Amino acid sequence: MRPLRFDYYAKSGLLFKSMILSDYKELAGAMRPAVMHMDSYEIEGAWSEVIIDSMEALPDIPDSRFSTAALTR
Repeated sequence: MRPLRFDYYAKSGLLFKSMILSDYKELAGAMRPAVMHMDSYEIEGAWSEVIIDSMEALPDIPDSRFSTAALTR
């Protein structure tokens, strides 16, 4: 089971963005989407796309890197 789509809703309940995940392949030792396409419904015709050609895993990343304090660095 792999996610294929994410829908993002505002607090009001209105759908404002959708992300489509596709082209799953092995990246950094796991099956991951190589293409992520985001459509915005706030601005007509607005979209962005990320295409990942390669990825490598970084060993031993400390948990402290995944904190709100680390975001300000």
